[in-house]
Parts: sequence; structure tokens; C-alpha cells
Amino acid sequence: MRAMEGGNHGRFQDQGLVGLWSKPLGQERMIILEHSVKPVEMISSGRFVETAWEVKLCNKEEKPLDLIITISFMDKDNEVLEETEKGCRIKAKETKTCSDTVLLRKSLAQKVASTRISVRVD
Repeated sequence: MRAMEGGNHGRFQDQGLVGLWSKPLGQERMIILEHSVKPVEMISSGRFVETAWEVKLCNKEEKPLDLIITISFMDKDNEVLEETEKGCRIKAKETKTCSDTVLLRKSLAQKVASTRISVRVD
């Protein structure tokens, strides 16, 4: 299983929270065309930050791929504070956007300095 990663190519800031996006990355079997991670809203009287992520992928294979997408939220020392994973099936020669949301405690979200997107074939 080979993985590919994206991150640390662009930034946005909202309410002191930082998210990152990447430029296209290539691999033999698929391409990450773009991805984004951004805070959406405060939940439960401001105790949690709902964070949305989106990854646009292109399957270059002649067969479908079952993928595992991992979003890592990292601090200024590149230590992983929190990770979330989601499975995604992409048809042969298909371009598909996979997305989800994750709740982060506000205290943890304020420590996020960067994100890393990893995609691996399951």
C-alpha cells in the first residue's frame, strides 16, 4: 500500500484557526487534484469547532479503488493533535470529491498550525 500526502501549500485563517490546502500531487494510480480544510462554525456554546474537509481525487486506473483518506491536524511542532479517517470508493477513470466534517474541541482547534491529507489504497 502506497500513500500520498498533501499539505502546507496554502493557508487561510478564521477565528484564529488555521487550515491548509495543496496544489495537485501525482501518483501512478491516482491524483489528488485539490483539497481543503476549514472551520465552519462553533458548536455547543463554543466548546467545539465544526471543521469541514474536502478532497478531489482522480482515479487513473482501469478498475475501481477503495481508498482511506486521513486528515491529520498538527501543531506548530508538526505533532499530530487529532486524526480522522474516511473510506471512499472511486470508480475506474473517475474524478470524485470526498468530504466530511469533524468536531474539534475549541482548545485543540486553536493549537492547529497545519493539516496533512493522506490517501492510501485499502
